[in-house]
Amino acid sequence: KPADEKPEPAGDDDGYTAYQQQKGKGRRLRIRLRKDAATAPAYDHLIDVLSDRATGKEVSLVFTHAYVAIKGRNLQELADLLTMEMIDWIEEFDPKRWDKPEGSTPVIDSIEYTSRSTIAVDGKDKSK
Repeated sequence: KPADEKPEPAGDDDGYTAYQQQKGKGRRLRIRLRKDAATAPAYDHLIDVLSDRATGKEVSLVFTHAYVAIKGRNLQELADLLTMEMIDWIEEFDPKRWDKPEGSTPVIDSIEYTSRSTIAVDGKDKSK
């Protein structure tokens, strides 16, 4: 996106949205976790996208420096769009903020981010 454009906010207080597709290839994938932590790895560091095509319950992202495990429902399209680098952000569902969408709406129940660095995304030092 051009620098003068503001990025779309992730799910707001009006309702939950699991992810935001962008019009073209992105430079970074913003990952918003339930615990008010966030990270934005560059797509240039994305090595592989793995998914369970049949059920759409799991998507895994392998970066050069991190591993991201995404679990939820109806995530087939998300996996395809991540492969094409066309997702701006993903957001973990927080039952304290939103009612859970029903039906075929995609929902990300959990995002597990594991980094090779010594500082975890939640701010806790993993080296101790």
